[in-house]
Amino acid sequence: AQTSTRIHAIITLYPFTLEIIYRYFMNFTVGQRWLSSQQPELGLGIVADVQLRQVTIYFPVTQEDNHYSIYSSPLIRLLL
Repeated sequence: AQTSTRIHAIITLYPFTLEIIYRYFMNFTVGQRWLSSQQPELGLGIVADVQLRQVTIYFPVTQEDNHYSIYSSPLIRLLL
């Protein structure tokens, strides 16, 4: 609880800090492998494109591209 209070205080005082935190922890790079925790039926996805606030993941099993917000994506990184 204390950690979340500190994070909330940082976000409130420094709005751009949130972007820095997410870009540090959710560092997307083209070619990385990710899974969608909310849609596991999509299978293993590959980062196809990274924008400032959005990442595009290509899922070969379903042959579709999904776009996710970098700040609230339901993605789990796999290191192979």
